[in-house]
Amino acid sequence: SLTLEEKGYSSDELDRREVNLMTGENFDPAYLKINPSGEVPTLVVPLDRYIGSDIETKYRPLHDVSKILEFLDKSRAAFSKTHTTSQTPAPTLAPATIDALSKAEVIIKLVHSEALDPEFLYLSARTHEELIHKAKGEQHVYLKNRFAALKKAFSPTSTSAQEALPPSLGVRAKAALAIKENVYEGYMKVYEAAATGSAVVPETDAFLALSKKAWEVDIKAALDLIETEIKISHIAGGEEKGPGANLSTTSNVGATATTTHSSGANAAAPSSNDSETKPGAFILGEHLCLADLHLFPWLARVVSLSGGDLTPAGLDKVSGQLGEGVTVGERVKQFWGAMLQRPSVQKVYRKGVH
Repeated sequence: SLTLEEKGYSSDELDRREVNLMTGENFDPAYLKINPSGEVPTLVVPLDRYIGSDIETKYRPLHDVSKILEFLDKSRAAFSKTHTTSQTPAPTLAPATIDALSKAEVIIKLVHSEALDPEFLYLSARTHEELIHKAKGEQHVYLKNRFAALKKAFSPTSTSAQEALPPSLGVRAKAALAIKENVYEGYMKVYEAAATGSAVVPETDAFLALSKKAWEVDIKAALDLIETEIKISHIAGGEEKGPGANLSTTSNVGATATTTHSSGANAAAPSSNDSETKPGAFILGEHLCLADLHLFPWLARVVSLSGGDLTPAGLDKVSGQLGEGVTVGERVKQFWGAMLQRPSVQKVYRKGVH
């Protein structure tokens, strides 16, 4: 991940295991034992203290992406001398002040919100033509595989203990997986009907409307909010001057997330080459922080789903998905250009978005 590269972890400090999302491997009972929600990623970490001789008590899994990145940040300090084989510097990525932490958390919570779920964006279709195209493509294969894997987890085809849901799986976890199964079942009805080339089901119109909202309302509002938050951070940090009347309180930002953003908010944006790395390009200003490492993967996925690539111009493809006359803000463009120049991004994404 980007955090591993930015923190300078060496390849032998972690045992990496890939989970095949296309085949629904994250719903395999073996994986559900360490991550009951079936989400990725998972980081299994050692405990400083444990009771008993059972090796399983020596470790615990971290499921939440924010917790994982925080752990990786804290576990390798700038002057680490133990439990590391790397000589690479390890910059601190956590925001240094409460105010900066608060601003970073706004972005982190936003990109991990249900409304911006990359999986739904991948499956989404705003027209019957787009739906039919995806129903005959890899999206349908992805959906069928994952639905089958999740259904098998709840209804094993044999009495093998390895195929059954682990007994340790709590009631809430099982309920969450059951909801996921129902959601997939609804998507399957829409996709199976579209695969015929013309047939529709009652759920089709709702699916198309939800897809349209996701791209033209939710993503647009999110990018507007990110643009505003970056500007607020830069002004607060003294890196940029701006009209205080427009950015006086954080409460106005919430309104931005649910309403059309005024084009006037971009009027004060500095004119610059979008791909140029310069002070103030990151969320909190000149220095990279954990929030940047949450935002970029989500934004890269949105760019890829919009038909763009990992170049400064790739972000322009997103504008075409947001509605007529809508463009991505200048600060988001500057952030995108700055991140593309990071060695971590160039290494992790050398084969494109995955």
